[in-house]
Amino acid sequence: GRNGRKALGLDWGGPRWVVTPKCIFDFDADVGRIRVRSINEGVSPEELRDLTGFDLGDLSGVPKTESPSEEELALLRTAVDPSGVLLPADVKRY
Repeated sequence: GRNGRKALGLDWGGPRWVVTPKCIFDFDADVGRIRVRSINEGVSPEELRDLTGFDLGDLSGVPKTESPSEEELALLRTAVDPSGVLLPADVKRY
C-alpha cells in the first residue's frame, strides 16, 4: 500500500493496471493489493479463479472488459505488439 511504498522511498508512481488475456487487474492503493477490475468476454469468474494463484475475492460485481475501439486496436498493434505476437491482425475484438 501507500505506506509500504513510502517506507521504501517509493512515494510516487507504481503500477496502475495489469492487462492479461483473461482480465484487467488494478490496485487498491491504500491496502496495496491487486484486484480484478474487469473480466474479458468469454472468461468466467470460475475460470479466472482456476488460473490465478491468489485469492481474487468476490467477483460477483466485476464488469466485463469493454472491447477496444478501432483506434485502441491500432495503437496496440503498432506501439505495443508490432510483430502481432499478442494480437494477430485478424482479431477485431476480445
